[in-house]
Amino acid sequence: MTLPGKVMLAPMADFTELPFRMLCEKYGAEASLVPLVSATGIANNIEYLKRIRISEKENAGFQMFGTNPEHFDISAKLIRDEMPSIKWLDLNCGCPSPRTTAGGAGSKMLKKPELAAEIVSVLKKNDFLISVKMRLLPEMEDTIGFCKEIEKAGADFITVHGRTEAQGYSGNADWEAIKQIHEAVGIPVVGNGDIQTVGEGEKRIKDGYADAFMIGRAALSNPKLFNGGSIGSLEEAKKLLREYLGICEEKEYSELNNIRLVSIQFFRGFRGSSDIRNRLARAQNIEDIKVFIQ
Repeated sequence: MTLPGKVMLAPMADFTELPFRMLCEKYGAEASLVPLVSATGIANNIEYLKRIRISEKENAGFQMFGTNPEHFDISAKLIRDEMPSIKWLDLNCGCPSPRTTAGGAGSKMLKKPELAAEIVSVLKKNDFLISVKMRLLPEMEDTIGFCKEIEKAGADFITVHGRTEAQGYSGNADWEAIKQIHEAVGIPVVGNGDIQTVGEGEKRIKDGYADAFMIGRAALSNPKLFNGGSIGSLEEAKKLLREYLGICEEKEYSELNNIRLVSIQFFRGFRGSSDIRNRLARAQNIEDIKVFIQ
């Protein structure tokens, strides 16, 4: 079985940038993805690629979106040359956000199985581990048909978020549908959606729903969940934020908007967390954030 890990951090635009990925891997996430990078952006301007932060210390793949196979081919070659530590490329066929789907990419690709298969084939020729992260189509027959197309094109595994495009992030993830896909294809399936703990994910594997799993939103407020840890108090949240800021400093990462966005997530569900969230949201610089958590 060719997988980068069994317990993985799901890619989430605006959240899973380098410092947060490294924090989750510190606490037990076996792999992660650089989220939602435009293949066209890379192909048209190598400086766009050079601005993306990775670390050779992390086990990270590279998730791209787009609709032009030639752009994916160019991007794969540039990633291979500029980022030799990256061994895994992912085609996004699941993001429903307007900024991703406006040009027909993301979840809109689910209606273009031939194009998705062509892109997978192009990427595979560049000697990477190739995956497709996708959602469910309204009809299971169409969903399985899409999966078989990308399997035939050379995908090494599929990650299935068990919701349709229309659901967005509402309702419940359909793990029975993920299980049907798992039983229908001959490559590994990674399940994604509503997993709150590693124990839940491991039970899904044991019960035959998938070969591995990704955890997304639950990890935002508790990156320690990957090794069974929790954040039960204001002081524990402050300690975690200090660790996160330490990684930011080590990696010379200073994107204030992203740091604020991530920092706020740690303070939920206990006395004093609301006040800290409000203060962090108003922070004018990273030094302000450090003062708030002393």
